[in-house]
Amino acid sequence: MPRAKKIILHTSNTRLAKLIHEQFDSKVVRVEVELDVALMPRKADLVLSTTPSSSTTEWTAVRLGCYVAIVPEAMDYIEQLLDRSDGLVLVGADRGR
Repeated sequence: MPRAKKIILHTSNTRLAKLIHEQFDSKVVRVEVELDVALMPRKADLVLSTTPSSSTTEWTAVRLGCYVAIVPEAMDYIEQLLDRSDGLVLVGADRGR
């Protein structure tokens, strides 16, 4: 059996959390949603948005050393990233400051 992978999603956007859970939550992939706004990772694999990118979203991605992905359109890309790693750290665009 393949080793379980983990996605940590930092967001309070319920639509975004639902999309990620529906796509990835299974016996092989565990999805954890971090709702605490005070907890922000130093690095991320992607900043996720459900709407077109804004300058705030772009700056959040730059600070975290990653790119912005628009979901649900980018789900294939997220799956490919997950296939190449043990887990992902994803940050919702709502965390931008």
